[in-house]
Amino acid sequence: MLAYSSGHPACHGEERSALLQFKESFIIRRSASKFPFAYPKVASWKLDGNGSDCCLWDGVECDEDTGHVIELDLNASCLYGSIDPNSSLFRLVQLQKLNLANNDCGGSQIPSALGNLSEVTALELSHSLFVGEIPSEISKAHGSLTCLYRKPPFLGIFDDLFLQLLGSDPFFSLDQPPAFLPWSRMSILKLNSNMLQGSLPIPPNSTKYYLISNNSLAGEIPPPICNISSFIVLDLSKNNLTGLIPQCLGNFSSTLSLLSLEGNNLYGTIPQTWVQGSRLRMISLGQNKLQGQIPTSIVGCKMLEIRDLNNNQLIDTFPSWMGTLPELKILILRHNGFHGKIGNPESSFSFQMLQILDLSLNNFTGKLPVEYFHCWIAMQVDSEDRLSYMNAETSVRIMGRWRHLTFLQFFNASHNHLTGPIPRGNQFNTFQKDSFDGNSGLSGEPLSNKCGRLEALPAPAPAPATGDELLVLDWKFVLIGYGSGFVIGAAIGHFVTKRKHDWFMRTFRIRQQRRPKHARRHRN
Repeated sequence: MLAYSSGHPACHGEERSALLQFKESFIIRRSASKFPFAYPKVASWKLDGNGSDCCLWDGVECDEDTGHVIELDLNASCLYGSIDPNSSLFRLVQLQKLNLANNDCGGSQIPSALGNLSEVTALELSHSLFVGEIPSEISKAHGSLTCLYRKPPFLGIFDDLFLQLLGSDPFFSLDQPPAFLPWSRMSILKLNSNMLQGSLPIPPNSTKYYLISNNSLAGEIPPPICNISSFIVLDLSKNNLTGLIPQCLGNFSSTLSLLSLEGNNLYGTIPQTWVQGSRLRMISLGQNKLQGQIPTSIVGCKMLEIRDLNNNQLIDTFPSWMGTLPELKILILRHNGFHGKIGNPESSFSFQMLQILDLSLNNFTGKLPVEYFHCWIAMQVDSEDRLSYMNAETSVRIMGRWRHLTFLQFFNASHNHLTGPIPRGNQFNTFQKDSFDGNSGLSGEPLSNKCGRLEALPAPAPAPATGDELLVLDWKFVLIGYGSGFVIGAAIGHFVTKRKHDWFMRTFRIRQQRRPKHARRHRN
C-alpha cells in the first residue's frame, strides 16, 4: 500500500469520521459480492495505531495538496445494506469519484442525495441491486458528470467516460422527440439492453461512443444526430427505428469506426455519401427493409473490414468492385435479391483478406468462379490453424492465429441458382453440404450429386509468419442462422487475446481497464 510522504497532509478529521460511520452502516458479508477478487476493503478502516490516517485506507484516495477525500472505490467490497438519505457519505463534499459497484444494496433505491455531491464526475453503481429510477437530482446537479454506471461495465474495456442504465429497471420513457441528454462532458454513453421507449435520444456533442441497441426506441433517426462529429462507435441496432438512413452518417469520416443500424425497420436506399478517406471499419445494416443497390461510394472506405447487409430487400449484382477494399474480411449479402453471375475477379488482388462470405438465399446464377479462390490469400489453408465452432444457436467461436487468419473461416452459397462443379482442394474440402444446399445445378462433394468435372484448387501459398498468440472471437450481434442449425455471426462481439493488445481495443482506440489494485495511487 502506498503512503503519503511526510510533505502531504493527513485526512481531515470530519471526513475520517464520516467514512467510519459509512462503514458501520453496512454489514460485511462475503456473499454480497460475487466476484472472485472481492474482499472487504473497509476492514482496514481503523482509528488505532498507524491506521488513523484515512488517506491510507484501502479504497480511499485523497488530494495530495489538500488532504480531502476525492475518491472512494468500494467496488466488490462485500458490503450488504442500504444508503439512507442522511448517510454520512454525503458529508464527503469534495468527492469526485464514487464506486459502489458489486455490492448488495438490498433492492433499495439510489438515494437522491447523491445529487448533493456536486463535485462527483464519475459514479459507478453497477451490480449493486439498486431498483427504481435514476434520481433526477443526479442529472440536474451534475452538469459535469462524465461517468454513470448502472450495469456490468462493457467487459472492462472502457476506461474513459461512460453512462449506462440498468436493463432490469422499469422502462425509461423518452416522450418528447427529440430528447437531448444532459451531461455535457459525456464521452461514452452506453444504454444497451434497457427498456427504453420513445424517440432516439440525442447525446451530447462530446460523445464518442454511443451504444443504445436492444431497446424499444421508435420513430426516425432525428436530424440533430448529424451535428455530432465526434462519434467513434455508433450502435443503434435492435430497436424499432424507421425512416431513411440519414445521409450524414456517411460523412462521419474523420472519426467513425463502427456503424451498426441492424435490426430496425429502416427503408429506402443506402446513402451514397460515403466519403474518400473514411475511417469506418464496420458497417452493419442487416435486418432492415433497405432497397436498391449497394452504393459504389463505399470504395472510399479503405479501412472497412466488415460489411453486413443481410435480410434486406436489395436488388443488385455481385459487388465485385468491393474487391478493391484492401482490409475487407467479412461480407454478408444473405437473404436479399442479389442476382446474376458472380463472374471472375477483376484482378488477382480481389478480396484478398476475405475470411467470411455469405451469399445464401439470393438469386445468383452460373458457376462458382474458381478464379476467386485462386487469389483469395486469406482463404488458403494454414494447417496449424483450426476452426472451433461452438454448438450453439447464438454464437460461434473462431480460434485462429492472432494477426494472420490464413484460411477461409466461413463460406455459404446455399439457396441460389448456381451450377457446375464445386471447387475442390484447400479449405473447400472442409465445407459441409449446408454451404451449397438449394442449388440444383451444383455437383460434386459434399453434395449427393457427384456428377460433373471437379475443378481443383492449387496448393496454398506459404502462410506468413505469425505470432504465437491466439485470438478468440465471440461473434454475437449480427447472427446468421440456418435451418441446419449451423450458425455463425458476422459482426464484432467480444475479443480476448493473450500476450498482445486486443484487435478491438486497437481498432477503436480503447484502452483496456486494468484490474483494480489494492494500493492507492495519488492524483498527479
